[in-house]
Amino acid sequence: MNKRKLLILIPALLGLIAVIVAIIFFVSRLSASTMRLLRFDGQVTLTNASGKELEPVADRRLTNGNVLNTESESQAWVLLDEDRVVTLMEESTASFIQRGKHLTLNLESGRIFFDIDRALEDNESLDIQTSTMIIGVRGTSGYVDSDENGNSVIYLTTGRVDVTGLDDNGEEFGSDNIKPAQKLTVDKDDESITIEDVTEYDLPAELVLTITSDDDLLDKVTDATDWSEEILKLLEDLYKQGYDIDEILEMGLASDEDEEGDDLVADYTFDINELTGTWYRDGEQFVSFYGDGTGLLMHRPYNPVLPEDADTLFPFNMSYEVSQDYLIFRDPVNFPEGVSCWYFMIGDELVLYDSFHDTLLIKDNAFTPPEDWRNSPDVHIAKIALG
Repeated sequence: MNKRKLLILIPALLGLIAVIVAIIFFVSRLSASTMRLLRFDGQVTLTNASGKELEPVADRRLTNGNVLNTESESQAWVLLDEDRVVTLMEESTASFIQRGKHLTLNLESGRIFFDIDRALEDNESLDIQTSTMIIGVRGTSGYVDSDENGNSVIYLTTGRVDVTGLDDNGEEFGSDNIKPAQKLTVDKDDESITIEDVTEYDLPAELVLTITSDDDLLDKVTDATDWSEEILKLLEDLYKQGYDIDEILEMGLASDEDEEGDDLVADYTFDINELTGTWYRDGEQFVSFYGDGTGLLMHRPYNPVLPEDADTLFPFNMSYEVSQDYLIFRDPVNFPEGVSCWYFMIGDELVLYDSFHDTLLIKDNAFTPPEDWRNSPDVHIAKIALG
């Protein structure tokens, strides 16, 4: 190769190397600071800063000034980075402002759940802003909502955040920070910030369902808050059946403490073999658990040919799964999605609460529970003894 060709090739090669380095640098910056519409369920709308409607598609890049809106029974997940996700709940609207690695999410209406699994770097920032507060997020998770008076609130589930209050003019009037299992409310009318401890029963149903929808998130939240996993799962089951918190509390099922607040669960444990046998519902044979994950369901399925008061019970083979706090049985004909049965003790008697039918199952029909059993002081949550 002569010198002339070499002199031509060297600048070209150096130029190519420069282009490759620039691309690598750009991609690295893009992955660290680019927002994306990860996915969505239901109906969502996406507009740009000037109000022009854009097509919402999974993995679409979001740019500065984009506004995302979810309709009824819809949600959207926004990926801020590979392990930083914000969930926009139904009937909610949020806009996004980005300046380099400094991101502000304006929650214009509705609710969000944020899960920032990896702490932000020193040169990064993420603020969640509502009409009455600014939340400085580092590495944490929580839920932003508004109360019945229109005040912004945050329930913190992991980590810590700093919160600044805003008045009607958008001016800051105070700040505070909260830790997991706390709720912070900003009242712009009297320019106050209130912090209170919260239990599982104080959480909005939507937040409970979000926490319990992911096992890793559930473990992370219960570790950080000391909330009870079994109570959260019980609440999940009841919320999915349409109960609200007032009905649940009135039922007397959502508690594992006595009147003095002492934990009673550890004193009401039983051996897993006590589940084996035949269980009755309202005096009729209902389910039999064989001890090996299989059993028999005696059920009167709807049949337009038979009269409504037909006494015939039909047998169906079924399977069941046991956890420490509840079991689920299912058969492909009547209950393909499964029926959850929670363990309770009434005095010394183990009973199963069939939450689908809102009734008790009694083993061998051995005793009659009190008519107002939910309010009985002898009723306690039970669990299978480990070890």
